[in-house]
Amino acid sequence: MVVAAILSLSSHAIADSPTNTRPGLSVDTRAHGLYVAIGPVGVIQRSESNWDSAFGGELTIVHINEALKLTAVGLAMGATGLSERDGGRLWLGGMVGSERLPGAIPMGLAAGGIVEVDAVRHPRYGAYATVWFYVGVMPFFRVSTIQKSGSGVEIGLAIPLPALKL
Repeated sequence: MVVAAILSLSSHAIADSPTNTRPGLSVDTRAHGLYVAIGPVGVIQRSESNWDSAFGGELTIVHINEALKLTAVGLAMGATGLSERDGGRLWLGGMVGSERLPGAIPMGLAAGGIVEVDAVRHPRYGAYATVWFYVGVMPFFRVSTIQKSGSGVEIGLAIPLPALKL
C-alpha cells in the first residue's frame, strides 16, 4: 500500500530535474527506483461475527518505474494487534499500483498470505486481497479468508512513510 505515497513524491514539477530533492527530506524524490517504506496501519474488521479494531505497522519494498502503466511492483509485510481480544494478524504479500488509471487517483491491488495468532489457539492460515487508493493517506478495503475463522472484511487507513531509496 505504500506504493501510492512513493508515487506522490514524484509530482511532475519536481520529477523533470534529475537531481531534485525536496527541502527537509533526506530521500531523493525522483520516483524511478527501489524504495523501502514503513508506517502505521489502523483497521476496523469483521471476523467470526464480531467487529474489532486493530493497530500495527507495515514494511514495504517496492520498485517504481513511471514509464510503465503498471507503475509499481512490490512486497509488503505487516502486523496488527486486536483491541478487543488477544491476538492479531501477520501478513506477507505482493502488490501492484498505477497512477495512470482513469480518474488520476493512484490506486492498486495487493494479495498474499495472512496468519491469525493468539495465546490460546493454534495459528490459523489464510489469504487476503486488498484494494487501496492514495488521497494524501491510504484508505483501503481488504477481504480475507482464514482457517476456522471464515471470511472477513477490513476497512483501514495506512500512513506510509518512505524511509529509504536504494
